[in-house]
Amino acid sequence: MEAFAFSTRLTRLTPWLSRTKIDDALGALRARGWSSGTRIGESLEAFLHSYGRTMLGQRTVVIILSDGLDQGEVEPLVRAMRRIQGRARKLIWLNPLLESSRYAPEARGMRAALPYVDEFASGHSLEALARLPEMIRL
Repeated sequence: MEAFAFSTRLTRLTPWLSRTKIDDALGALRARGWSSGTRIGESLEAFLHSYGRTMLGQRTVVIILSDGLDQGEVEPLVRAMRRIQGRARKLIWLNPLLESSRYAPEARGMRAALPYVDEFASGHSLEALARLPEMIRL
């Protein structure tokens, strides 16, 4: 299992995902522009360039947890989503905004990504995340 985070660029979290290193992971995210907007397409393309060949395959489930509010261009997002969906077993997008009955995926990044998403669900709470094992089943 691998974990990445992105805001304006991609950060691999896997080396820090232990109880003793979680503060280091949070510090790394802050240092790399966390909470300064998102460039989802550029981050996913960076993932594909650096890790896609070795990490994506017929048994891979890719989970994206994002509100889909992208400050970048739509074309890199579409290219990356198409490539990920074509190489992975399943692509799940968890959107914390989806919990609201007033939410509609109208942001251009979210609209561009949706055609490539196999499961679109809320990611607003631990209860919502508890449904993830059911979605992951191959």
